[in-house]
Amino acid sequence: MHKIYKMKKLVLLALFTISQLSFSQNLTKEKLKEKLGKELCEDISTKTITEKNFEFTLGLSMMKVIKNNKAEVEHHYGTVMFGEGGVLEKIGEDMGEQMITVCPDVFEKMQGIGVLDTYIEDAKQEMLADTSNVDYDEEYEEPSVKGKFLSSKLEAFKTIQIEENNGDISKYILLHNFENSNLILQNKLKVNDKVQIYYYEDIVYDPKQNKFLEFKVLTDIQKI
Repeated sequence: MHKIYKMKKLVLLALFTISQLSFSQNLTKEKLKEKLGKELCEDISTKTITEKNFEFTLGLSMMKVIKNNKAEVEHHYGTVMFGEGGVLEKIGEDMGEQMITVCPDVFEKMQGIGVLDTYIEDAKQEMLADTSNVDYDEEYEEPSVKGKFLSSKLEAFKTIQIEENNGDISKYILLHNFENSNLILQNKLKVNDKVQIYYYEDIVYDPKQNKFLEFKVLTDIQKI
């Protein structure tokens, strides 16, 4: 009888453990973020934070919280801990958001010792470094075609017709003023003049047809 009771007790304990494990592994990402933020706040609030030890102290607390919630963290954030796009980078942002609401006193302490000012300045420098490395000319190149000028006439818009070098006939509308627009407005182009067209495509209201249509809109035209 004693053995049967003991066996029942073990079975119940196993079932309870499984149910608890199942419950913990069914946390949504939002609930997990709340849990991690709360635990991080509880842990770091027991530490003495200074400007010099802040990063190290915060890092230790984060690793402790992540370790205590390893299964759920891996489920929602992955298993690669370090590097760009790693768990620490992604989870750090989420924990920071939670700390603002869960333990604002920690942020007040950070501000008091100058940690926030340092972080803000570092973030500004990183943003400036990122934008200084962008080559905007390389990032976007305006479409252009070369060909022969065929005609210019007033339809719903001032429209020119070009025979491209590949033989295709295309139309472009004059919607905005630009440096060489006088070539069209003052009829300075002759049939078969070689030109290069710069343009973009846009949806524009055509009053003649009373509907929106896609047009190639001129941004420049050059004689070549």
